[in-house]
Parts: sequence; C-alpha cells; structure tokens
Amino acid sequence: MVSVPRAITHCPRCGERVTPYAAGCAVCGADIEAARRELATSRTVALRRPGVPRLTVGEDGLRLAIALLLAMAAPLFGLLFACWMAWQAHGENRSGTRNLMLAIAVIAAIPLVTGVSLWGRFVLGL
Repeated sequence: MVSVPRAITHCPRCGERVTPYAAGCAVCGADIEAARRELATSRTVALRRPGVPRLTVGEDGLRLAIALLLAMAAPLFGLLFACWMAWQAHGENRSGTRNLMLAIAVIAAIPLVTGVSLWGRFVLGL
C-alpha cells in the first residue's frame, strides 16, 4: 500500500495557515517539509502490523528448498545439485550452508545406494 503524503494546512509550531506547497512557515519559519516527511514516516510505520514478523527467504533458503525438493523427487539430480551448491558455498567460506547442502546430498544418496525410494512406498504402496 502506497501512502500519499497528506498536505499540511497549518504550521505545526504556531498554527498559522500555510499553503500545501509551502516549504516553511511565513510567520515563525518552521520547516514544513520536515513536518511532511515526519508525517509520512509515521504513517508508514502505523500501516505495518505490529507483532507480525515478515518471512523472507534469502538466496540460501531458496537454494536449500530446491535442493531438498530435488533430493526427494529426483535423487540423482538432487545429489548433483546439493554437491555443486556445497562446493560453491565452501568456496565462499559459508560453512553453515555447505554443511546443510552436504546433509541434503546424503539424503539424496540414500535411495540411490539402497534402491528403496520414499516415493515408491508413498505412490505405489510398496
């Protein structure tokens, strides 16, 4: 939602009437532009819902989700993708992301090594 700054019709300091385009009060010299900016920022803060955290998924979160989905749906591609992402994260010195990608690679390797797929049991009832 975009907030449109409301026109200030009276000076916040002395109460004298000012035009909507005035940069300052002609009587006391108060900065009307600063009052408009303050009013706009207070409105944007008021528009946000307090207590509701915003969920943001960064690049690493998106990569982890894709790797996990690939590991479950197509284990070979999931293994390759997770190993490639782990190698890339290792090169960028991000050990947490590297370790999570290696864990996903292990999850993707389990059906390849054992021959038992989680999807086979779920879909085919095996």
